[in-house]
Amino acid sequence: MGRKAKVQRKIIIGEKLSPYFLEIEAANYLRMDIRTLRNHRVDNTGPPYRRHGGTLIYHENDLDGWSTACLEST
Repeated sequence: MGRKAKVQRKIIIGEKLSPYFLEIEAANYLRMDIRTLRNHRVDNTGPPYRRHGGTLIYHENDLDGWSTACLEST
């Protein structure tokens, strides 16, 4: 994979970590290169995303749902 940004996220709401991920955090969460995630977004084959004030955001449940939908059986 390409270069990885070293992102330390400690955004806490109450006692829970924030369920919102920046693009690089979402890519790391899914264990894929950020370019792969961007390509999925451009091709409309990736997880749902939203924009908060112009910043691209992914919700943890959307990432999990998309990953589950990608399950392959053998």
